[in-house]
Amino acid sequence: MPFCRVRIAVEVGHVWVRPRHPVVRQQEDWQMLNCRGPIVAIPPHIHFGSSEPTSITDKHREALVNKIVALRPSLRDFVRETSGNMLSGSWDLVSYSFQWDFKTMLNLARADLTGQLHLPLLSLWRQSLELAIKSMIVELAGTISGNPGYNLQRLFQQLLDNRAADGYSDDDDLARNVRVMIDQVQEFDPFADRFRYPADRGEKPYGGIAIDLNELFQAHWIFTTW
Repeated sequence: MPFCRVRIAVEVGHVWVRPRHPVVRQQEDWQMLNCRGPIVAIPPHIHFGSSEPTSITDKHREALVNKIVALRPSLRDFVRETSGNMLSGSWDLVSYSFQWDFKTMLNLARADLTGQLHLPLLSLWRQSLELAIKSMIVELAGTISGNPGYNLQRLFQQLLDNRAADGYSDDDDLARNVRVMIDQVQEFDPFADRFRYPADRGEKPYGGIAIDLNELFQAHWIFTTW
């Protein structure tokens, strides 16, 4: 599948982006790729070009804890419905937000020597792959048929079927290599819980995991831009 056509321009304090952009490095970039869908306005407080997160300082964290102790708030409204969320109903933008979050956490995992971020990173990585496949299916067919759930093999096959129905040919080495990687991920994590829990559904403890962060990034890039 070719990259999508992305057009980005700064206009009246907003960045105008056509969905399904694989990578955005600078607000001034114009990437002409093949794309459908409405143009979406991204507010200026969402920054492109830097994957460095804004960290919460120890002083700020301590102030929040002190406020909890002093006021004993119920915290009932810390998550609530809101109107006007640009991600609402958009598979493309939700998928892209997970891709961006993966790259942000990858930077944190590189800087952390304890390995404590590896499982959260892998969980985010797998979720990003799933959303990328689902967003492509929805773009082609308008909906996800059947009940593939979290099964990456079933989702990928549905994507291939939809692409074939639209006249695409995926009889090439890249598509075959992507399928092999999909099979490997699904075999390693068949129920989408390997990276989220310490044991399987039968309470058998999972073993440790060794990951190569460079190869993890490369696999993510291949999946999400295929």
